[in-house]
Amino acid sequence: MKRLILSFFAAATLLAPAGLACAAKAKCPELSVYLEGTSTFMGAVYNERLTMHRVSGGRGYDGKWLIDEFEQQIDYPWVVSPAIPPSNIRVDMGLGMWMNTFSRQVGPRTLLVTSTAGNYQLDVVGGKVGLAATGRFSGSVTGDEMTFKFDPSSPTEPLLKGKIVRGGQAEELELGISVMNDFNGGKFCYSADTTATLKLVLEARVTPADRARSVEWTLPEIPGSVRIVEPVDSRGPYVTVTYKLLPEENFSFGEKTISARIRSGACKAEDNKTIRVFYPSKAENNPGGRDPNWFYYWGQTPAAKPGGHTVNLVYGGHPYSFCHWEGEGTAGFFAPQHHQHRTFYICDLTAVGGSTMSNRFPLLSRTQLPNATGMLVGWRTTTFIDTFAAIVIHENEHIRMYEMWKMGKTNAQLEAEDSDKDGVPDDKEEQLGFDPNKKQTWLSEGETAKIKYDEEWLCYEAMQGHTPGSLDKYDWSHPGKQWP
Repeated sequence: MKRLILSFFAAATLLAPAGLACAAKAKCPELSVYLEGTSTFMGAVYNERLTMHRVSGGRGYDGKWLIDEFEQQIDYPWVVSPAIPPSNIRVDMGLGMWMNTFSRQVGPRTLLVTSTAGNYQLDVVGGKVGLAATGRFSGSVTGDEMTFKFDPSSPTEPLLKGKIVRGGQAEELELGISVMNDFNGGKFCYSADTTATLKLVLEARVTPADRARSVEWTLPEIPGSVRIVEPVDSRGPYVTVTYKLLPEENFSFGEKTISARIRSGACKAEDNKTIRVFYPSKAENNPGGRDPNWFYYWGQTPAAKPGGHTVNLVYGGHPYSFCHWEGEGTAGFFAPQHHQHRTFYICDLTAVGGSTMSNRFPLLSRTQLPNATGMLVGWRTTTFIDTFAAIVIHENEHIRMYEMWKMGKTNAQLEAEDSDKDGVPDDKEEQLGFDPNKKQTWLSEGETAKIKYDEEWLCYEAMQGHTPGSLDKYDWSHPGKQWP
């Protein structure tokens, strides 16, 4: 069995709460229009409101107009029963266009449907309003007046009318958002509970304050997690979003953007905040459910593919494993007689490297002068994912040498080819700078005596191929490289 032993130290970092966001003032488009209309059918009253602004075009008002918001309110003469539950969905409008649509019952007789935050555009061409791609136009522009009806054949849908405005005023409309439970500079970690949860408590500060109920939030998804929003329409000055279950993939963590906006006609104030999402390193509440989270997620990163090659990693930190023997903590080992080909164990790095998974290992060279000071170039200390990556490289080097020199051979053949039992065949030692009569050719005394044999020397040399810090962007563990 080939194993790697760690030395360790501990470190701690103090975290400070983040400040409040600055307010963003409303911006108005060059050309905008607010259309509204009312109709009555079978006693029900239909009110519609449509806000658009031009995003491209040529002469006059011709061009493409983006729908900012379309709201439909239906007041029935009877009580709507049973009550209609709220629904928040993305609706395909055709031609690759879509809108987010939220419907809810407000009061016993009123249904409200609001569509926002999409890419649905109408065309204005030569005074006609509609969809140029389909050749269907059901509105017009006369002077500064615009009229439009989505479905001219509908008896319930009102004809919408409004005046096109240049520039526009947004009063003193301002918006600033903050995450009220942000105590770590924008960093948030799932809980260590069996069902992992992460909660964000959001606040929007609006001027004037009486407009705060109109704030619309855009909240990030975390693939593999269930998102629960309160209130369900993601509107208002206060919103709480809870994510349940850790995602399956490491790339689901990291930077997420929270956005909010408020409108005054076609004018809008927008603000956003970027947060970073982490998982609890030592908990075992990942979808695999049996190994620590750090092992589960780091195993999906380049840290687990030495030289770009695929290996099979097994967590060996459970009580029944091979990771604790002779009173020393073991970080990893390769034991082909115990497991399938190209498989090695990674042990509990917190048990042998402390809370930071610290590892101090020698920087070795066979090209320096052959003496005790020349062969030891220095020492390197790694933590977290860097420790994991260096161990993977170390154990993969054992695999590489096993495949080159030992695989398929009997014990008798191996003993005949390696008389000093240092893991390196006698006929290879001289060209590699080793003495075929010594189990450990260099630095066999003091702290470096832990190297013990020449094959292990080559594995320590290979560890130098990892550059500390190069994998930080993949480490979303807490504690970890990006959140000590």
